Amino acid sequence: MKLTVDLDCVGVAMSIVDVESEGTYRFVGVNTAAALEIGIEQARVAGRLFQECLPADYAAQMIQRYDLCVRTQRVQDIEECVVLRGEPKWFRTTLTPIRDEATGEITRVLGVSQNISGAKRLQAELQHYAYVDPLTGLPNRRRFDEAVINATEQSVYTHRGFSLAVVDLDQLKFVNDEWGHRLGDRMIRHAGEVLQAMIRPNEVVARVGGDEFYILLQVEERVLLDRRLDEIRSAIDRGIVLPGTDLPITLSVGAEIWKPGQDVRAVLSAADKAMYAEKAIRRLVRRIEDKYRADPRDTAATPSSAAKSAARSWR
Repeated sequence: MKLTVDLDCVGVAMSIVDVESEGTYRFVGVNTAAALEIGIEQARVAGRLFQECLPADYAAQMIQRYDLCVRTQRVQDIEECVVLRGEPKWFRTTLTPIRDEATGEITRVLGVSQNISGAKRLQAELQHYAYVDPLTGLPNRRRFDEAVINATEQSVYTHRGFSLAVVDLDQLKFVNDEWGHRLGDRMIRHAGEVLQAMIRPNEVVARVGGDEFYILLQVEERVLLDRRLDEIRSAIDRGIVLPGTDLPITLSVGAEIWKPGQDVRAVLSAADKAMYAEKAIRRLVRRIEDKYRADPRDTAATPSSAAKSAARSWR
């Protein structure tokens, strides 16, 4: 028993195509849904070659797909992006070869296409949110980890290392407690913008949670790494103020060099320890400077004395 179906009753795009020879395909017809997707009247399609009724790029793309279907004599499932009337659309298409019972040759192809543009947009949005920190717009920990993996894999060929830095905002808890989380969030965003402006091509700065940032630096020598860290410190010491306020932003930073064969986690741990050591020094300097402001006659608490004390602590 043969089943006859009115294709116009089907809500997805469908077409029937005659195979005249490899590379030459003529529409028998398309249903209403297909005509609406393509943006062309059904009567203008029936009986015409692809290149006679479709944009040249789209026609060439379709010919390649149909050639593969006819040549392999197998059903082809395709996901592709097509630009129609200036608008990119994603389709999931199934091409089914139809064999002539008498000759055994493929004489027709049934095409069924579903517009999946909405699903693709959602997929792209989900992927974006999976790799981007929503507060700062910077890469998140997952994206940073992938960047580090890529850098370690490239080192197999380049035999070059890189550096990992850990950056932490100072006194964010105090800001949150004193002025609220909205101001604290603004501080995190602005700090991210400052760090992002300091990195170079092929480097990554990511917010990995709370007030902490990780940076992948394309530096493999200690002298150069210290110079890069000093650039960050200098920018901080010049005074980064949250726009619209007189609230200063200060950061502590530590970094370590990764060399081929090393454990990335151990390198990050070393950078983290260096960052906390610097944070302790900054805290000590602040305490001494606060004491000096309270009692300027206390020469042991001058800013220069604070720096010397910090230097002794570091050693």
